[in-house]
Amino acid sequence: MKNRENIKGFTLLELLTVISIIAVLMGIVVPIVSEATRKSKVAKSRATIAKIEMALSAYENDWGEFPPPPSNTAPDLNNNTGDLYTFLNARSTSGSAYMEIRTQDTNSNDQILDPWGNPYVVTVFFSGLSMPSNNNTTFDIYSLGPDGTTSTNGGDANDINNWSR
Repeated sequence: MKNRENIKGFTLLELLTVISIIAVLMGIVVPIVSEATRKSKVAKSRATIAKIEMALSAYENDWGEFPPPPSNTAPDLNNNTGDLYTFLNARSTSGSAYMEIRTQDTNSNDQILDPWGNPYVVTVFFSGLSMPSNNNTTFDIYSLGPDGTTSTNGGDANDINNWSR
């Protein structure tokens, strides 16, 4: 008969106990990490919106007007074109770009993307076009947020915008 003292290894009960402890710890850690990731994406989106605001203002200071829309009747610079990227990446009168935009932050259409991979929506209000602004300025900027959808003009609770901080 073998002596139990010479047998090496773990019992089934010991393995189940360790697996249970690991499962409980994962149940605690995963939601915390997920929430931290979501908050960091929201913070990055808010920072990018602020950078776009500053770049548009700098462009207006240099040229006396905002970048022109893709057509005379479409004041939305970013829904279907990369015009916003083109204007903000252009050189200012000081010689530097209005906004440094990394290629990994754009899609194949040169649209500037939020952390969830959706283009930012930038609407500039030009004189002669009567469109309401959400923030009483000359432009609205918003991200569709984590859900990638919006109700109307950036009004979804998940949207990140420049009129509600």
